[in-house]
Amino acid sequence: MDFKKQLNIGAFEFVFMMAAFMSLHAFTMDAMLPALPNISNYLSMSHRNDLQFIVTVYLLGFGAAQVFYGLFSDRFGRKKLIILALIIYIFSSLFTLFAQNQLEFLLGRFIQGISCAGTVVISISIIRDIYSGRAMSRIMSLVMMIFMLFPVLAPSVGLSIVLIYDWHGIFIFLTCLGILILFWSLLRLPETLPKNKRRPLNCTASIKTIQEIFRSRIFLGYMIAQTFALANIFSFLTLSEQIFIQVFNIGDIYPIILAVIALASVCTSLLNSLLVVTFGMRRLSHSAIIIFMLLSAILLYLTANNMAEFWPFVVISTLIMASFGFMGANFNAIALEPFGHIAGTASSIIGTFSTLGGTLMSWFVGQFFNGSTLSLAIGLTAFGVGAFIATLYAEHGVILKENKR
Repeated sequence: MDFKKQLNIGAFEFVFMMAAFMSLHAFTMDAMLPALPNISNYLSMSHRNDLQFIVTVYLLGFGAAQVFYGLFSDRFGRKKLIILALIIYIFSSLFTLFAQNQLEFLLGRFIQGISCAGTVVISISIIRDIYSGRAMSRIMSLVMMIFMLFPVLAPSVGLSIVLIYDWHGIFIFLTCLGILILFWSLLRLPETLPKNKRRPLNCTASIKTIQEIFRSRIFLGYMIAQTFALANIFSFLTLSEQIFIQVFNIGDIYPIILAVIALASVCTSLLNSLLVVTFGMRRLSHSAIIIFMLLSAILLYLTANNMAEFWPFVVISTLIMASFGFMGANFNAIALEPFGHIAGTASSIIGTFSTLGGTLMSWFVGQFFNGSTLSLAIGLTAFGVGAFIATLYAEHGVILKENKR
């Protein structure tokens, strides 16, 4: 498709705009991490593991709202809904900024999650409106590559703001970022879902749409695989502050370690975008799952035998997180391939299920944190096995083989 003629936006700007929509999610989650102890003290959280709720509550809002954005964007179009999500984001950031107690703060975080659900789900739907199959996977990989730069930057940005001002400054920054992206969208974002392709919003039509989606074995299998892959990411992020500061006592370089790990995912997302057309989505993502399982098992063995020192842990964790660069975009593209006509709903169902499932599993892993890396290692191993089994189900037991289309 010629973007300039048909969408009035260049391909370069389009990719960066989609990445910017997703960046709100990255910044809203990752910029908090260096400030968690400060926020925990401000809110007088009594138990050390309670600070995990700052991340978990946000993810619950992020997961729960996605299906609604999908249904409404398939009915009313993409641009109106993403503008609404950005407005909600700005006001929720201000609400959290002025929170006076734990309940208000967590409510603000929950609403932030609801708003970021819209920017992520609708941006994926916009991409699916225009692309499908390997082309979609390639564009998604480019978007994810840029998007993954933000987790590299976010912890350092958050730490810098805390050192210069305090944690309130992070929410001032997030509010300004939301306003900037809102005006960019108002001026430059095209509507990618024509009125003649929009679906009616009623109970009967919605049920039929959802039934159509869930009848797909491919969709179910890859949605579950994506859930386990996200549980891996969320568990690491939820426990990273406690592991690196409490277990390894490296608080000073904590943001740098997070940046290095995120940068590895950037590199694999770029590599995926370059390789996917040649090797295919299935070969790359299935290989990544196998590597994910093996690395998690190695980490579990080292941890169980008290051999998981700082550098082995960092190297293995980096490689595990990097494997997601070959899974995330490909899982989404494979699952959504049959559903171009209902991309918003299908995308939002994947987002809701995988985010809520991944959040609950990561919360469960986090609650077993006891001052060591054991709970994380057990969780990652279980998630790797779960993703592998889900993929086998989707592909009728045959992996590493591309479908002939």
